[in-house]
Amino acid sequence: MFSISINTKTFVKAGGFLQEKAFLGGVVPGGLTTSKEIKILICYLLSAIKEPVSHSLLITALTKEGLVNYFECADALGDLMQAENIVLQDDYYSLSEAGRDIAENLYENIPLTVRERVVRLANESLKLQKNRAQHHTRTRKINNGYVVRCWLSDNESELFSLELYAPNRRYAQNVERNFVMNGEELIRTTIANLTADADD
Repeated sequence: MFSISINTKTFVKAGGFLQEKAFLGGVVPGGLTTSKEIKILICYLLSAIKEPVSHSLLITALTKEGLVNYFECADALGDLMQAENIVLQDDYYSLSEAGRDIAENLYENIPLTVRERVVRLANESLKLQKNRAQHHTRTRKINNGYVVRCWLSDNESELFSLELYAPNRRYAQNVERNFVMNGEELIRTTIANLTADADD
């Protein structure tokens, strides 16, 4: 963990509290503009996920779409830990009772669209992490593009596999990600079609 002092921060009086205005580099319109908002959002996200969240997943969910500045996010996490609002154990964050109170009582300070977007991003990343234990991909370069091999396995054997041509690296990456995210649905549909009784 590291901290960076940024001299472009200012302080504004808001709602009776001295509120630190966040550094806005890389933040999209509608993103969070104060440190207080960022701290509330972090507590809200941890409350909504209902399980410990890794440092990398939390940072990605908050910063991927430009809703929060990366350095402000790191500073907010440090402040929340120092105040014992969140707990870090084995690189996974969880809420303390004080943090849960913040999430439950102050969440309306954060726009609904921002709350929904970070929870969606976090859930997608969680699903991706969990699926990677069984959903595997490997891409190899060929003369005119790429071939993506996708397969599903349990602890002992390979249960399903397919290979798909992709004309460029971007398409190959899309195939990899979508198989890891949605492989079960694809496999279920394929097996249902292949094992269905033929019409008489």
